[in-house]
Amino acid sequence: MSVAGSIEATRELCVDLDNLIELAKESRAPIRALSFIERTRADLRAYLDEIERLVELGLKAKGNRRTDEREYL
Repeated sequence: MSVAGSIEATRELCVDLDNLIELAKESRAPIRALSFIERTRADLRAYLDEIERLVELGLKAKGNRRTDEREYL
């Protein structure tokens, strides 16, 4: 699986976990189970946020590098 595919699968998992959290709240699931699911969802969101931040930084750096290279040509 590619990195992009893995990221997309993680996003889909977050949506599935959101649905599971809502279902767990409605069905009065044990608080420990709900807390575990919510922590997992938060960890995945933090993971995705970090990837998005790194991609943005990489794109900016790549753009700056191209600008710097043009200056020397």
